[in-house]
Amino acid sequence: MSFTWDGEAGGYHERGHVFWPHSGLTIRWWGLVRYDPVRRQLTGRVQNSLGDSVDAHWQLEGPGPDRLVVSWNQTNGCRGRGVASR
Repeated sequence: MSFTWDGEAGGYHERGHVFWPHSGLTIRWWGLVRYDPVRRQLTGRVQNSLGDSVDAHWQLEGPGPDRLVVSWNQTNGCRGRGVASR
């Protein structure tokens, strides 16, 4: 996954994918997220290759940040929590 700064839009273009080996399915997502410095959180609504809108909140942990903890809710009813680390 990647976050690319867009100063004109005032946020980061988030792009990523996840591969689910049990089904052989790769899901891709993309959209604009904005940083909230008080909460140390990236927040936005992105789209995915399943045709869903996804509300996502990336919580930054550590000074680096060392980890990003994501919580998401999809319009299809799926929701979850995950961790991205370097």
